[in-house]
Amino acid sequence: MQDLGTNDFKADPNETITIKVSVDKKPFLCGFQDPPDGAVWKNISHAPGSQTAQRQFTMPPGPGGEVDFNVQLDTQIAASDDVKKATYTLVFSGSAGGTATRTIVVPEDAGPVSTEYTFTN
Repeated sequence: MQDLGTNDFKADPNETITIKVSVDKKPFLCGFQDPPDGAVWKNISHAPGSQTAQRQFTMPPGPGGEVDFNVQLDTQIAASDDVKKATYTLVFSGSAGGTATRTIVVPEDAGPVSTEYTFTN
């Protein structure tokens, strides 16, 4: 997997992409488009009450394949919390190598923040 900048990536045909998401404060309010365009989610894990989650997809075979999906992130800030934002970290990694990290700050009452990610081969 290669990071092309912004939210675009290049990946090999049949490469498995893993996405790990974490947030710096509860609650974990992360939603993924289901299914992604061009693939299916597999190996989804998120324990109730946890501040992290993981999922994978496999790139289509052959050249010209594309997978894209939308991620929505939100927050619920407690009135007693002095920091009126939540910070999500998304780490993308490919089975053929390569990693990329995106950090998204969601201010109080600004969510959900929606972001599109595109992987091509």
